[in-house]
Amino acid sequence: LTELVNDLLDLSKMESNLESVNFLPVDLEKTVTNVSNRFNVLKEKNDFIFEFKIIGDCTILGDEKKLEQVIYNLINNAINYSKEEKYLKIILEEKDGKVRFDCIDHGLGIEEDDIDEIWERFYRVRDNHTRPSVGTGLGLYIVKNILELHNFQYGVNSELGKGSDFYFIAKKY
Repeated sequence: LTELVNDLLDLSKMESNLESVNFLPVDLEKTVTNVSNRFNVLKEKNDFIFEFKIIGDCTILGDEKKLEQVIYNLINNAINYSKEEKYLKIILEEKDGKVRFDCIDHGLGIEEDDIDEIWERFYRVRDNHTRPSVGTGLGLYIVKNILELHNFQYGVNSELGKGSDFYFIAKKY
């Protein structure tokens, strides 16, 4: 219940333009490391493996606190929808003046018909009873709102039964 209330408060601030974006240089590698450390207990207790691949200088202009929330939500989502293979790959890559963040799982995947809908508030896949009933249904909607506030490109590539790759792309600072 606390998680739902906090998510609703965050959304309310964003949607009513009460929350400003503080654009400063953000070392995305450091931010990803800090966020992934929050999952250390899960990694130790449940044998989750996080693989990191960092290519180039991944400094961007953005609001670090909000980007932490995006990264946390994407990692948490990947964990929640993983199957037996408890493995996540996080890639940060600087290329052609841009930095791309990818959070890749080998979990349940998303049906093609559901891809556009997953970014909507409270959306849940209703037909697949194997998906865990965790979270508030707001995580990806919050991610979408934050990334749109930053004017970042974002999306997901997914294949049912094989996993998902949630990503965003920002201009290099």
